[in-house]
Amino acid sequence: VVMDSEQRKQLHIAAVFACNFSNQMFAIADDLLAEKNIDFEILLPLINQTIAKLDKNKPKTVQTGPAKRNNQTMIHEHINLIKDKGIKELYKKISTNIIKTHE
Repeated sequence: VVMDSEQRKQLHIAAVFACNFSNQMFAIADDLLAEKNIDFEILLPLINQTIAKLDKNKPKTVQTGPAKRNNQTMIHEHINLIKDKGIKELYKKISTNIIKTHE
């Protein structure tokens, strides 16, 4: 694939979101599970299923979860359970972004 300079920059930004940021989410999930002595491996089937769906679908069409459904009760319950202030804010920002995407 031949790309110009601007396309390469855009590809790099997209790769950071798709790979670096998603891996950071996995690390956060691992920490959250570790708080209750749950092994991260329990999430691997769900993660793999989510990735597999991207072979034939656009990411927006396979979004699931409380923010996709705009389930404010569940969102607030989750926020109240998160101890770390930064992770709490990240959860709020990402949830808000998902809600806006699917309005």
